Amino acid sequence: MTPSEIKKHSAKLLPIYHWFGLDDASGVRALVRIAAIDEKLHDWAEAACEGNYGEKWHQDRERDAAALVAEVGGMLPLIAPGIFYNGDPRGWSLKLDEPKLKAFYALQDGIPYRERLARDWGGFGLLSPAAQEVEQWTS
Repeated sequence: MTPSEIKKHSAKLLPIYHWFGLDDASGVRALVRIAAIDEKLHDWAEAACEGNYGEKWHQDRERDAAALVAEVGGMLPLIAPGIFYNGDPRGWSLKLDEPKLKAFYALQDGIPYRERLARDWGGFGLLSPAAQEVEQWTS
């Protein structure tokens, strides 16, 4: 999802992320950054599978990935402890731990379905704005 698409769909995307502590001041800019981080992490996961890189390259990526996950946690402080990097290149890279997602929703009574994160087959929350598939929503 491009920055212009995120801006176009911001009315549908922002409510999802406000539940997790995204502030109004950073809004669309933060969503663009989260999408860029997910894309960068995904690219690294693909590179790790495709290339024969040395141990230092992998250590540097692990360190950099941890910093990027912490950055996303700073934008979404209410779920920060449950955010993790999924290094499997076949799916989304930024995820929210399934038990933490369930616990969060259990504490928040009445979150509308459309204001909940998309989830993968394992039940993990998908943090990338592109994973939310809001273009397909009819209203």
